[in-house]
Amino acid sequence: MPNFTSQIQAFFQAAKTERRPEPAHGLRNIAFVCTGNVCRSAFAHHALEIELQRHPGTQAFHVASAGLGALVGSPMESQMAAEFERLFGQVPDHRAQQIDEAFVADADLLLVMTRDQRHKVLHQYPQGAPRCFLFSEFLAILESAPVGESLGFSAMVLCAHSHRMMARGNFPDIEDPYRRSPETHRQVAEQLAAAVRTLADQLAY
Repeated sequence: MPNFTSQIQAFFQAAKTERRPEPAHGLRNIAFVCTGNVCRSAFAHHALEIELQRHPGTQAFHVASAGLGALVGSPMESQMAAEFERLFGQVPDHRAQQIDEAFVADADLLLVMTRDQRHKVLHQYPQGAPRCFLFSEFLAILESAPVGESLGFSAMVLCAHSHRMMARGNFPDIEDPYRRSPETHRQVAEQLAAAVRTLADQLAY
């Protein structure tokens, strides 16, 4: 039986011929989702915006975030904001928003933090299934792409969806630091910062 990496490489080769039309506005929308939209998804959202600025040619992406039970209008949670400032040198001007049908429809890629969140998103918005992934799963698929392969965003998402239809992996959740210790906030912030950096590098390839 083919292993995970060989399956992914085969999917990438097949996906090279499958390209979705470019959107009329010229931007691809990448959206992060968590529970309250004040910790994990907020952090990932603004971190990816910063990381994309470091790569020429990645201006074609718009980044957003929302929560399944959003603390609507709230800024990034204070401990998470402190970690963001430590890692990126600024505190983003963030306001939490609630996920809704329009948010899902606009997203070319939806990245959630836990399996339970993905289940909830797809229960409410089943039309998002081909574009909704556990963040760690999506990164694992990208990191298994053939070395030196330039695939493109549309085929990248298609490949990830193809993998999910064919195989299952043990991909970790990103735990919720809300109302937990400073150590937990730091651990999650560093985990997200590394994951976002990997994603930005892949998008810029």
